[in-house]
Amino acid sequence: MKELNENKISFIICKNNDMFYEECLLYLNELIVPNGFEVDVLAISDAKTMISGYNEGMKASDAKYKIYMHQDVFIVNKEFISDILSVFQNNPEVGMLGVIGGVDLPQNALIADAWNVGKTYASNFAATFEVVYNFSPSREYTEVEAVDGMLMMTQYDLEWREDLDLKWDFYDISQSMEFRRKGYKVAIPRQNTPWCIHDCGHSKMICYDANREVFLKEYGDFFGERFSPFLNIEKMQLEEKLFDTLKMYMESGDVDEVCSVLDGFSEIKFRNTNIQYLFNFCEIYKEEKRLGVAKECQFINGERWEELVNKYNIIKFSLRRIENEICKDELIQVMIENINKTISCIAVYLIAIRACVDKKEIEKLLTIYKK
Repeated sequence: MKELNENKISFIICKNNDMFYEECLLYLNELIVPNGFEVDVLAISDAKTMISGYNEGMKASDAKYKIYMHQDVFIVNKEFISDILSVFQNNPEVGMLGVIGGVDLPQNALIADAWNVGKTYASNFAATFEVVYNFSPSREYTEVEAVDGMLMMTQYDLEWREDLDLKWDFYDISQSMEFRRKGYKVAIPRQNTPWCIHDCGHSKMICYDANREVFLKEYGDFFGERFSPFLNIEKMQLEEKLFDTLKMYMESGDVDEVCSVLDGFSEIKFRNTNIQYLFNFCEIYKEEKRLGVAKECQFINGERWEELVNKYNIIKFSLRRIENEICKDELIQVMIENINKTISCIAVYLIAIRACVDKKEIEKLLTIYKK
């Protein structure tokens, strides 16, 4: 058995998007490292499944403390390392921590919307908001049945269950069950304010029911109901087809047609991140058109889909960095130079509305831009 370094922390990240991964690293580099400890980051590129990627990272690391996290999680608590070490070192019975989790989880394992303990900032790309569930400020941690996979912290190594082939779903719940089977506690630490932002959008859940069926067969000792289908796969597939059509119109320059179609769906709740991007793009387009923004400053300016998404995310990430005081002075100067040259003020404002947690900060940003 490999000897683990008790003064080392490894961040293990499965990545398939360089822009999000680099942004995640930027926040990690701002964390305060306690004296005597070392930190490293292990990036697993293009993993076949989350579980296989995490097993690869676990086996490659000699750190006692491992943080398994999504590339779209940005840790804003600069004392994060000290905070988790405090819980682990004071409580050897706690094997794994998360920032969001649950108790009294549904027996049919429909857990995606069942979390009820913890805190985080979350973004579905329509808005960024604080999520707060049952929380006791007087307790160092709250024991839960399982934690969400956005951020999972361990002080013991248990192999992830690759044999279950859970793809990208239920890997977090499975690992929570494995820790509990070994007699360890799974818990949510006390957070006075959320420790991180999860820029997750909407998860693709096409295989969710199939993986839930596998999960229920393995963990019948924790979940008592038999499997029955729940999700409307046809609706998800129709949303993908709608996006493909609207993307084609967008890239051909017929933005008015895209806006017209989406106006007809304004009352429908989509669980498709790309469609939410389209809603956001159209919102900016219509406001710029109404205000008569010069062509060179218009947000949509002949880009392909991927270029447009990247452009949006660059502005979004820059605003978040300013709000969270990451590289603040440098970024403010860069954005000031670009406002009204290549980016309209209204585009920045509308992206800030959806990206920033503190809406008052938006007004301060706009004051800066107008100087």
